[in-house]
Amino acid sequence: MTEDPLAPLDLAFWNIESTGHPMHLAALGVFAARSPSAAAHAADLLAARAAAVPGLRMRIRDVWQPPAP
Repeated sequence: MTEDPLAPLDLAFWNIESTGHPMHLAALGVFAARSPSAAAHAADLLAARAAAVPGLRMRIRDVWQPPAP
């Protein structure tokens, strides 16, 4: 797991998000299957390839930093 800090824009979205003002983004793809096993095949491909993308394994954790002098 990487220890890199969030990018400034990601941090801004993280800090201003609230229950009343969700700031997260999402996407949805709708595909037509040509065979009964197409959905399982697509899920297997995504699972196998997602392991190679480090950003998909990132987790947010709070880091306490003292105030600047």
